[in-house]
Amino acid sequence: MIIRIKQLTLIFGDIIALYAALFLMIGIRYGVFSQEFLGAHLMPFTIIFAFWLIIFYIAGLYDLRVVRTSYETLRTLAIAAFSGTVLAVIIFYLVPYFHIAPKTSLVIFSIVFLALGTGWRLLFSAINPSYRRNIVIVGSNKETDELYAFFKQNPHVGYNVIGYLSSPQLLNAKELKNTASKYNTSLFVIAKKYDLPPHIREEIHRYAARGIEVMDSSTLYELALKKMSLEFHEDLLSLEPYTRQKRVQDAIKRPIEFITTFILVLILSPVLLIIFLLIKLTSRGPGLYTQIRFGKYQKTFRIYKFRTMAHGAEKNGAQWSSGTDDPRVTRVGKFLRRTHIDEFPQLLNVLQGTMSLVGPRAERPEFVTGLLDKLPYYELRHIIKPGITGWAQTNYRYGSSIADARAKLQYDLWYAKHRSLLLDLLIILRTIKHFFAIL
Repeated sequence: MIIRIKQLTLIFGDIIALYAALFLMIGIRYGVFSQEFLGAHLMPFTIIFAFWLIIFYIAGLYDLRVVRTSYETLRTLAIAAFSGTVLAVIIFYLVPYFHIAPKTSLVIFSIVFLALGTGWRLLFSAINPSYRRNIVIVGSNKETDELYAFFKQNPHVGYNVIGYLSSPQLLNAKELKNTASKYNTSLFVIAKKYDLPPHIREEIHRYAARGIEVMDSSTLYELALKKMSLEFHEDLLSLEPYTRQKRVQDAIKRPIEFITTFILVLILSPVLLIIFLLIKLTSRGPGLYTQIRFGKYQKTFRIYKFRTMAHGAEKNGAQWSSGTDDPRVTRVGKFLRRTHIDEFPQLLNVLQGTMSLVGPRAERPEFVTGLLDKLPYYELRHIIKPGITGWAQTNYRYGSSIADARAKLQYDLWYAKHRSLLLDLLIILRTIKHFFAIL
């Protein structure tokens, strides 16, 4: 309840800052504050503010469980405000109803809001200490071991492990009571498939009746680590029917994706042409190349990419690439791979419907076949369309080992289960951020 009140306070403060920035912008822009100017700007900017608040939410600015430094908070606010400004420009030019000149107004508004928003965030941080949940882990398995290590190494995620009752010696009612009462426990995490003694279960039920939350380790694993555990197969077997519940969402996603991609292709076409010519002029071979990849339900399709390797690099068969350090990669190819520009032609695959903007990475059939024997349920990543970018790509480094494939599979399956339009937007924003960080 307290965390919800703080979140609403933060949102309310942002709304005040947005409208205050609007009023100040009108005064600065026109030199006078009149009812006429306010009336012309109020409705258009109110619509824009709704989108800004959504972007702030996606960026995690209202997630008080995540502890950030002042610099990290302000950097995130600046990135979110920039994204909101770009979106506002697009809306103003696409909607003829708005009869105002947005260029100068948006620049002034954005600068004023950043000043007000920064002040509000610093004030809020000063009067509200960071929120952390005190949790007790009861029982042990591979999930709880990983959760315990993760929370200890990453205190900023908001979970403080005050007790890990992982052995039979520690699993007694007295130890449980002492730990729970001493540190104001707000969450019990029960190791999945751990054989708890009946008296311990009864004690935990008593705490649940008093309002203390209880969840199993798999649930917290997904919630905190944002990836699927591969330890319990029944969770994975239920994944495919779960994704069928998102058919309506997937149907809505397709036209949005098509329109967005079509606009991107039009905007980027001069850049794509220059890159194509640059590849042709600096190395022998085609500028574009195609490969057979697995798509949804393991149906094969041809993927389009800019060529980054020397012509004939795979004449001896398919090999895992080691990234930009691969000796087969050309000089131009190294830059294209490092920035992931080599994947831009996959926009054509999105228009065709064989790929999405966001989804698991499309892999080659020969590589998938080699992984199926080593990674059970690897084929489950094919229950949705592959994407140009994805949850695994934005959360895990590039890697070609079995361990890397396993880690990325956990993120891919989590995305398949929890995917949404808002999550897609977050992944796209992260991808854009990563792109400019590389440059």
